[in-house]
Amino acid sequence: MLVTDPATSPRRNLAKVVFGSMYGAGVFGLYALLGWLGVPTFYDKLLCVPPLNLTVRALDRMAAAIEARLPNWRLRKVQWSPRTYNFAHMSVWTALFAVMIGTGFLGQSHPGSSPDFWREACADGKRGACQTWAQTLGIGCQHGSAGACFALGLLLNEGRRIPRDLTEAGKDFARACDLDLAYGCAGLLELVSQTGRNVFQPACEKGDGESCFILASLAYAGRGVPQDYASAAALFRRSCDSGWWRGCGGLAECYRAGRGTALDLAQAEVYFEKACRAGVAPSCYSVAALYRDERNEALAQDRFRQACEASKRNQEANEFYFKARAGPARIPKFCAPVNP
Repeated sequence: MLVTDPATSPRRNLAKVVFGSMYGAGVFGLYALLGWLGVPTFYDKLLCVPPLNLTVRALDRMAAAIEARLPNWRLRKVQWSPRTYNFAHMSVWTALFAVMIGTGFLGQSHPGSSPDFWREACADGKRGACQTWAQTLGIGCQHGSAGACFALGLLLNEGRRIPRDLTEAGKDFARACDLDLAYGCAGLLELVSQTGRNVFQPACEKGDGESCFILASLAYAGRGVPQDYASAAALFRRSCDSGWWRGCGGLAECYRAGRGTALDLAQAEVYFEKACRAGVAPSCYSVAALYRDERNEALAQDRFRQACEASKRNQEANEFYFKARAGPARIPKFCAPVNP
């Protein structure tokens, strides 16, 4: 059921005004309530619809009763056809959005689109500002901002302005590290050195593939935890089995190097392929190199192409969020010419 569905919304204009006002008030009220309860707030737009749908007949009866008490109601109404009403409504909304975009109320020019705006509001103690700051950083991190990942990791690690979550902090530090931010790598290693494997182990055991992958990577490299190839291979396998496809690539590396498991190039190809099909560009590149060693140049070139395309898609997705950069586009590293 939708709030705008004609079958479940009032038919009289006055009832529609009341219905819309109740929906708007319900959304704001539910947003505050859900946030206070600590559950996802995006349900605020959905939970109030079914109860409102139950009020439709009552609202129409109320509107009819009010109209009956106003003798000149129909004389004051503009006699428009449904098509004209629809055109008028669309014109009003178009004009409203044009004004909001033109004045910077919407879009990237609005101050609220910047994490710094919410950081300052959080420091000033504004209600809900710290949570919004964390959400803004999370969106930036998902779209490839290493600085946003690192800042969110610090925020979650401190636990002063939002609830402390060491596992999520570690993930954000790891994402910043993946994006070549040295501070992110240092933050991850410092966190692990203070808490040990426990920062990721419980989440991994509950099926969190990303936590398994990070812990496996640390164990494989011997950074922050003792080097243990067998443990790394087992964790990569668990990560892969949970659907975290980079874990499949990590397990393939173990098979290719014969570390933590017997050397098995056939199994390495299987797991590299699994990760490649999921869009993990490094795994496409690695399996292409294996195919080239086997003199299967046609398949190797196909996987090199897939590595390039996956890398381009990731880059374009991030650039779409942050807007186009000045100057020529950077060539993804997997699109560099590969000589036979």
